[in-house]
Amino acid sequence: MLMHWASINALLDAGHEVTFVSMPWDQPPREDRVAALRDLGVDVVVLPPPPSTSDGVGRWQARARYGRSLVWPDDAALFPALGSAGDLSRTIAEVAPDVLLADGVSAVTAAHRLAVPKLAFIGDPPGYSRRERLRWDPTHPRGLSREAVLYHLGTRTYALRADRRLLAMLRRYDSVGIFGAHRAEWARGHGIRAWYVRSPIVDAVGSSWEERRRELGPNPKPRILLIGHLKGIATISGLHVFVTDVLPELTAGLGPDGFDVEVVGAHDPPEALRPALDAHPAVHLRGHVEPPDEEFLRADVVLVSTPIETGPRVRILSAFSYGCCVVAHEANRLGIPQLVHGENVLLADTDGLARETLRAIADPQLRERLGRRGRELYESEFTPAKAGATIVRELERLAVAS
Repeated sequence: MLMHWASINALLDAGHEVTFVSMPWDQPPREDRVAALRDLGVDVVVLPPPPSTSDGVGRWQARARYGRSLVWPDDAALFPALGSAGDLSRTIAEVAPDVLLADGVSAVTAAHRLAVPKLAFIGDPPGYSRRERLRWDPTHPRGLSREAVLYHLGTRTYALRADRRLLAMLRRYDSVGIFGAHRAEWARGHGIRAWYVRSPIVDAVGSSWEERRRELGPNPKPRILLIGHLKGIATISGLHVFVTDVLPELTAGLGPDGFDVEVVGAHDPPEALRPALDAHPAVHLRGHVEPPDEEFLRADVVLVSTPIETGPRVRILSAFSYGCCVVAHEANRLGIPQLVHGENVLLADTDGLARETLRAIADPQLRERLGRRGRELYESEFTPAKAGATIVRELERLAVAS
């Protein structure tokens, strides 16, 4: 949402007219967010949910369709957003844009056949996320039960087919920006006109970030922030590493009451991790906090323990914008190659995350230096003015080329 906001503002600042088309989700878009876009001068079109494909289908026909989707899913089964392709096509015909930006897998799949100059934005391929969820947060554990067998079969089939089909759809785009340097390299290896797009991050505190941090003063105890959507596989995998590998060493080094860990993010953590988090006196489950400004500004360390090779972690870039000291798993350097250990961040493998966190906690000057360098990196490459301008230039290029 924040990247959408930053990109839209960059386009408006460049003097362009913007129409935002909201794809259907499980719930309709929040009215306050739609109103905020319209207050900016953006036209907003909210597409209706696609009609159900199960109406009038008998039980055996439904079972046959389900079985086929497990073994050899078609595009409609892989990408439900294709059900909105017709509504999107009619909307685009009415709007008649000079260029289209499809942001995210749902938009990319629904728009891939549209005959307009178009730019796609994606992060991780959908199959990768499914495979990682199978590892870190499976709906059914491995076993011989019918539910477990069907779940694991369906997940692996989806992962195999979805990435191949998404690549085929991306080849219909004039340009493909990918949030993650290693993902852009992967796409280019499959014949996609892909480039690494920097994530534009809204500057919530601006030039006053240092002053605001000083005003809050030192914490009574070292304060560690873990932040992220607790249903997301990046956050879930990081929580596994934190509970298993980091928390015990922090406890041994600082004592069970010698530090605070603020876990900020919507929804509840996985049930498998909840007992360990609830039982520890240093861990506080805060839920969703909006805005999160004070959580970042109060943090002595923002810990990003995500061990999987996902796209760029926006929480790292957001932490940089607040001048935070970040300790992150080294896997995150793939998505953000600008991360340099000891220069703007502390990076470590799973075994070393606790050590680097303790090192940062023990050295206020190190924390201050890393926070300042992180802020400098943010200002040089990831502000709406810098990263947003790159997006604007690419859209302008496509519009002129048409």
